[in-house]
Amino acid sequence: MNGLKNTGKLYALALTGLLALGLTGPALADSATETAEELNRDWNRAFNSHNAEELASMYAEDALVSPASGKVIKGREAIQELFQGYIDNGLKKHRITVLRADASGKMLYQVAEWRASGKPKNAVIPLHKGILKTVFKRNDAGDWRIQSHVWNMEK
Repeated sequence: MNGLKNTGKLYALALTGLLALGLTGPALADSATETAEELNRDWNRAFNSHNAEELASMYAEDALVSPASGKVIKGREAIQELFQGYIDNGLKKHRITVLRADASGKMLYQVAEWRASGKPKNAVIPLHKGILKTVFKRNDAGDWRIQSHVWNMEK
């Protein structure tokens, strides 16, 4: 009889564990999405206030960025130069909309849509947009830094 009691307890424990996993899975996804949205708000604010230095500070020292050109840029200084070029060329009203975000340990991953307005040409304001993939890592101080940022641009 004790064997049946123990088996019943094991089943109950397993069921409780499965229910807990099922209930926390979406909560973790929601938390990842909320964190990504907060990080994106900060990124957009820095870009839209034309602050390439602040943008670069959001990246890890050895971060990799691959813009729509297909080139790979490494390090904060090069990243700052890249974004300063976009700002100087009139890109503005940048925004990011998260499509999916997931987290694991100190890592956060997002796939998102991005869009920005360009400099007016012949009274027409061009809209630039595409998809991006960003990998964030939480450092020992608890701050999120972008490790990798890749995007494309719709033609």
